[in-house]
Amino acid sequence: MKTLIILMLLTSSTYAQTYEVNEAVNTLEDMKEWLSWDIETGKIDSNIGTLYMDNIGNCLDRLKKHNSATIISTGEDEGEELYAIVLDDVSYDYVTEEELIVWVRTGKIRNK
Repeated sequence: MKTLIILMLLTSSTYAQTYEVNEAVNTLEDMKEWLSWDIETGKIDSNIGTLYMDNIGNCLDRLKKHNSATIISTGEDEGEELYAIVLDDVSYDYVTEEELIVWVRTGKIRNK
């Protein structure tokens, strides 16, 4: 029974996070569209607009990557929080918080 409750909490948390990430992705995609129009009409300098578009694009890529993975807290070892990252084609166990941050920023983990 305890396992079922924990599983239900994790599942609802995952759905809520997925919803929030999808909303953020939709907002950023809208912002790119508005920014593109502002550049086209001359409201924003094209050099600055391009920089903004690149930054928004990078944020979108990171959010989409995060949304396609399942990140599970697997507990602590010697006081350090550990995680598992599950992707469609591979999974990583015993991921430290530092490795998780690098993966979110770069998409790479353990030099892969």
